[in-house]
Amino acid sequence: MTKIYFFLLIIFFAFSVLSQEQQIVFGQKVDHPYGWMEDVTSDTVQNWLTYQQENQSEVFKRSDFKKLNSVLYAPKNSYIRKTNRYKFDLVVASKAPPRLKYYVLGKEEEFGILIKCQDFKRSKNDYPSITNYWITDSELFLVAAVSHSGSDWKELLVYDLESKQLIDKLEGVIRSRVIFHGRGFYYERYDPPTELKSLRSNQRIAFHEFNTPQSSDKNIFVNADSKSIRQFEFAQIEDTKSILVFHPIRIKSAWKRAITKIELGDFSPLRPFFVYSSPYRITFDPIVQHGDSVLMRTDLRDPNFEVLKFNTRKINQYTSFLAANELVLKDVTMLNDQYYGLKYHSEGRYLGIIVDEVGKMKLKVPTYEGSSIEFISGEEGSEAYCLHNHYLSERNVETIDLNNLTTDFRSNTYISYFGRNRTVNWEAELTNFQSKDGVNVPITILYNKDTFKKNGDQPLLIKVYGGYGLDQEPSFSWESRLFVKNGGVLVFPGIRGSSARGADWALAGRGLKKQKTIDDVIAAAEYLIKKKYVRSGNIFLEGGSHGGFLVAAAGIQRPDLFKGVIAKAGIFDLVNFTVQSIGNLEINREEFGDPLDSATFINRLNLSPIHTLRKGEKYPSFLIITGSNDTRVAPSQSYRFMALLKEYSANSQNFIHVTNGGHGIANFPKEQLEIISLKFKFLWLHTGYKFWKG
Repeated sequence: MTKIYFFLLIIFFAFSVLSQEQQIVFGQKVDHPYGWMEDVTSDTVQNWLTYQQENQSEVFKRSDFKKLNSVLYAPKNSYIRKTNRYKFDLVVASKAPPRLKYYVLGKEEEFGILIKCQDFKRSKNDYPSITNYWITDSELFLVAAVSHSGSDWKELLVYDLESKQLIDKLEGVIRSRVIFHGRGFYYERYDPPTELKSLRSNQRIAFHEFNTPQSSDKNIFVNADSKSIRQFEFAQIEDTKSILVFHPIRIKSAWKRAITKIELGDFSPLRPFFVYSSPYRITFDPIVQHGDSVLMRTDLRDPNFEVLKFNTRKINQYTSFLAANELVLKDVTMLNDQYYGLKYHSEGRYLGIIVDEVGKMKLKVPTYEGSSIEFISGEEGSEAYCLHNHYLSERNVETIDLNNLTTDFRSNTYISYFGRNRTVNWEAELTNFQSKDGVNVPITILYNKDTFKKNGDQPLLIKVYGGYGLDQEPSFSWESRLFVKNGGVLVFPGIRGSSARGADWALAGRGLKKQKTIDDVIAAAEYLIKKKYVRSGNIFLEGGSHGGFLVAAAGIQRPDLFKGVIAKAGIFDLVNFTVQSIGNLEINREEFGDPLDSATFINRLNLSPIHTLRKGEKYPSFLIITGSNDTRVAPSQSYRFMALLKEYSANSQNFIHVTNGGHGIANFPKEQLEIISLKFKFLWLHTGYKFWKG
């Protein structure tokens, strides 16, 4: 070790004397370990990160890990979009910022680069990228959303396609979406951040007219909560001339929720057509609009979801279009004017059903074990498609003839990022296990039928998210395919907190019940050991964001069960998360508990990974991965957790990897492949399995 790093370590350990900083919450002293690391730009923190990076490189070098060049490489991805007049090509290189090229159809000599993200760099290490772009029907204007190094904050760049010049630049954008109308467009904005990680405030829908300053934009809808803790969502149903806004509303000093319809081009006063009060989040997914009626999938009356028809001209009037049943209705897609595609889910299995305009079933579309479905409408209205998505093998595309309601697998597209058409002879077992409180929880277990032996010898990876009512639906992953092909067992438990069994299942793992999500992960591991899929020394956990919190908490509560934990962009300090970044938003207060309530504070304190580490305990090995520009979960959460883990854990094999990205961690393809490589290194270091073999 060089003298300079020895000196830096002395400085760091001097600061670590202050690792047990304290704060007073509800009159109680609460540790705030390594709070000084929240100044992520300080030289001390940056030097610590550099040391960690170099130290782990030495560990992996000593492990004689071979590079993955044979299967890992960073291709140049090209994403083509055609209009009547243009072809646009978004080129994402292995490392350089993207470029948006244009070609004038029929005029081969007219082409060039419209947007070169390199030109918008704010600093040497900034990585601007185009997250989406839109073209007007007239093909006179293009609007692109640009993020800097993965930040949630974006800019909207407006280009005149005749002159190919940038004419407008809009700031304060988070969720980039553009709805064109006349000589401008509607978009969602906030007050621009005063710094990269500032809180969101003054949410509104604005109308921007082309070639005018943003200061001239007209506010169409303003959030009644100026602090934007209670946020609104909005959606346009296909190509209709209206927007639906799902927003908070204050009535006689009480906060409620409402749905308001905005007609494009109509700037008259707005009136909601539906107002409701609920102690938890209600889902409204718009499907189609017919005149003054809107069909929406919702759990307003049933946790398994149904389809209701709302009258947008009369307050709180709706009728049933499609009743709920014992299956969970996951999605509804309008296929044409006559038919809808319904996606149902139960115990890890999916079922597709096509119904007519009055909700009568016309066709069943069965699926495979361990696969999900997705309906897509065709361009002409006579055909539709059902995509059968799998974890480890090709995506099957089933064509549906809507004239006679017959199906055919004549279209078969393999999703491969690297052009290697290699499949795995895999098995998907869908079963249930019993959690700590006796509740049965669904689980999907994937393994290679050619190599798997039920003796517990093979390494097993449990992947979880388990929050906000979101599911981990089957979708192809090259990384997962390599893991299973080369001897790993991959597991997806449908734990409480997700919507594996509907809205009530999500509520069962929220707020004061958050411990049940952790119990379900632990119970899944115990079940897999009992059934001899794995031994306790061969279990790994992986999760990101909420899942990062979850796998860290499970590894801390039951260190005897797990060999390693991979936590990406995790929430490790539940006490301070509510005052950082988006932790103050209503959606996160519901998920983890209201910070102003003493009971939920105690609950968060008891679950918080950074507050429940015990000195001298031999915890599993941790691989913490985060992005230094994460504006959703502060990267200091990962820094502080790793610093305390290194101080407290009797296991010295703990690693942290920090990218220049945001909550998605990787900015460009090569960086994503480096992260996959790092995870395989971590797994191989502890198992000896070469998961990267093609």
